[in-house]
Amino acid sequence: MRLVRCRSISSYLKTALRYINHIMSAPLVYLIVNEQQVGPYAIDQLKSMWSSGSITADTLYWHEGMDNWEVVHLLLGSAVQSASQPPPIPAAAVQPKILQAKYDANSDSFMATMPLMIKLAMKAIQGLGWKLDNVNEGIGLVTFDTGMSWGSWSGVSCSLNIEEVAENFFRITGAGKQNLRGGQIAAFDMGEAKGRAQKAINKMKELAS
Repeated sequence: MRLVRCRSISSYLKTALRYINHIMSAPLVYLIVNEQQVGPYAIDQLKSMWSSGSITADTLYWHEGMDNWEVVHLLLGSAVQSASQPPPIPAAAVQPKILQAKYDANSDSFMATMPLMIKLAMKAIQGLGWKLDNVNEGIGLVTFDTGMSWGSWSGVSCSLNIEEVAENFFRITGAGKQNLRGGQIAAFDMGEAKGRAQKAINKMKELAS
């Protein structure tokens, strides 16, 4: 009986020592969460954060011996060394810079900034040979006049409304009306005015594709 107990105690101590060694050698990892450096964390903590949804596959991590930050899904399940102080957070992880507007046909939206959207609208209108009337970046509004149309020799006045539906994602709507100028009594519009606005939007999509 004593021999069995000694063996049980010995087995328990070996298990406890393995656990202690695991804790002592557990890597310390730094993360970038909400554009802020946080940590350090042990691997077991990262796994819990992964399970709870606190971090995702593209969350960035760093540990001692690494030259750059990497996505955390490459780390989980692999052995790393314990960490010291990490290098500065890469600028791209803090705020990716959008250099030009891009159109996504699947979502029918543009990935851009408001200044880029305004420039794109101006380029599209001028590319169609129409005249810019007014540009208001603050509210995302661009107005313009076209040349003579079937419904009016004074042309069409159109407006483009640029709306940010999510951060750096935009959608555009347009409106138009036939002009009455120079003594013209009536103008006839069978969808032509709105069609001119839509043509400008289509041109923007073409330029950003």
